[in-house]
Amino acid sequence: MGWEDRRYDSTGRGGGFGAVLRRMFWDGESPMDWAIPLYRAWGIRVRLHLFFIIMIVLELIDSIRRNQLGLPYVAIGLSSLWLLVLLHEYGHCIACRRVGGTADKILMWPLGGLAYCAPPHHWKANLITTLGGPGVNAILWPVLGLVLVALGQKSDAIVFNPFDPWLAMGNLTPAPGMYWTVVTVWWFYYTNALLFCFNMLLPMYPMDCGRVVHALLWRKMGHRKATSIVVNVGFVTAILLLVVAVKTSNMQMLGIALFGAAMCYMERRQLAMTADDMSTYGYNFDEGFKGLPAEDDKQQASARRKREKQEQDDQQELDRILSKIAASGMGSLNKAEKRWLERASEKRRGG
Repeated sequence: MGWEDRRYDSTGRGGGFGAVLRRMFWDGESPMDWAIPLYRAWGIRVRLHLFFIIMIVLELIDSIRRNQLGLPYVAIGLSSLWLLVLLHEYGHCIACRRVGGTADKILMWPLGGLAYCAPPHHWKANLITTLGGPGVNAILWPVLGLVLVALGQKSDAIVFNPFDPWLAMGNLTPAPGMYWTVVTVWWFYYTNALLFCFNMLLPMYPMDCGRVVHALLWRKMGHRKATSIVVNVGFVTAILLLVVAVKTSNMQMLGIALFGAAMCYMERRQLAMTADDMSTYGYNFDEGFKGLPAEDDKQQASARRKREKQEQDDQQELDRILSKIAASGMGSLNKAEKRWLERASEKRRGG
């Protein structure tokens, strides 16, 4: 449900289910590596996290219990969520490539999806990369709504309170033999709207809202200060989300809150490391990479001007001495001129 800078990419190795088990129990790698490769298309490798598979199985089993939605409805809901999140992440990848960046990996896991993108270090490139994901949902929103209208559904099934979607679902009026078609389209419509709002209303990493705010602040005050502000706002958002999750006993919201806090912490650590790097190399990356630091900074330029002036003076003195020798011979040189000529000859031989 967002994209992640590839500097945090720890999912570099592939392999099937056996490789996932080795990474879990023998190699001791990061839990983000516990994913199974699904397929590769357009140069982008899609992987499915092991916990995502477990979540799907548990949700399907739970749907069989009494007083639950039922297996068909939950299956449609999970399918719509999976496909829409995947399209959302493809949107990030395509936008990143359009601005000259690289994106070659998508991870599908219980809290949504992560596209591993590396856009150019510039606020506009990061903003476009971020908007590529919710842009897909924004396009699909009216398209799916028009499909519902074409299927004969009224406005009370399309415009509804997102906190009470079952009321809108009860307003569906499918034609005979079209029940599951209408229900499937409605689920896609509802899930798509939920994904768009959820991503664009939580200002914390790695949610799209947090990255949009960061890019806009970056334009005005530079990368470092913008990152620091969004990290602090993200921590506050994660805490508020955590409180709501505990109050409502929503485990998925709890996981998103904890993951958002972890991502904000990683951004803060990265900010500290880049501060050390900038102090070492003396370069400010806030406005994007524009080449290596120029050699002619104030101190170096001053030293270069002094060298050029000294070389000009030496050349003039050499011309004068050579002219004197040509006119009157070596015997006409005094001791100071002879010593200067010897030093100049030694310097040129050494050079």
